[in-house]
Amino acid sequence: MMLQGTIESHEAKGYMINLGLKDKSKGFIKYNKDDGDKVKLAEGSLVHVIVQRKTSKLIRCTFDRSNQVKENDEDESEDDATKL
Repeated sequence: MMLQGTIESHEAKGYMINLGLKDKSKGFIKYNKDDGDKVKLAEGSLVHVIVQRKTSKLIRCTFDRSNQVKENDEDESEDDATKL
């Protein structure tokens, strides 16, 4: 299931996500070691997440990367625009 939420805080091992649910459950996403320090999301940033599992008041999630544009794709589209 995909949900939308906002980055609520940065914790030692990941992000806490406010999902706006009635029962006040929060989402949690571990920092991705592969990204290193490249990806730092500001508090309040809007994110789409995919639910992995739920425990009492914590929902383990991952980022939905299906609609993200890769940096290389952006560079190629800029090159195409300059050719016109």
